[in-house]
Amino acid sequence: MNTDVNLSSSKIQMNLDDANGFHLRPMAKVVQIASQFQSEVFIECNDVRANGKSILELMMLQISPKTEFTVLAYGDDSTDAVQAIREFFRNFTGD
Repeated sequence: MNTDVNLSSSKIQMNLDDANGFHLRPMAKVVQIASQFQSEVFIECNDVRANGKSILELMMLQISPKTEFTVLAYGDDSTDAVQAIREFFRNFTGD
């Protein structure tokens, strides 16, 4: 039995500033980015938490323009995972 407990985590609050909202194409990119990391990655919005590696769960968030959301990650590379997603949203143009 593995008794190791991994307490590494990272979290950041963000706003979606793009007028087009968080639609399928950027969701697919977030899944692609999150899947590069071993950490569990989640996005929370309006009290709903979605696995950042699941496009179906991300679709349930319905993040509209000007909405605040949280990116969280748990694992050894959690900081890198959150920063990669943060950079994506910083450069997000709605395409």
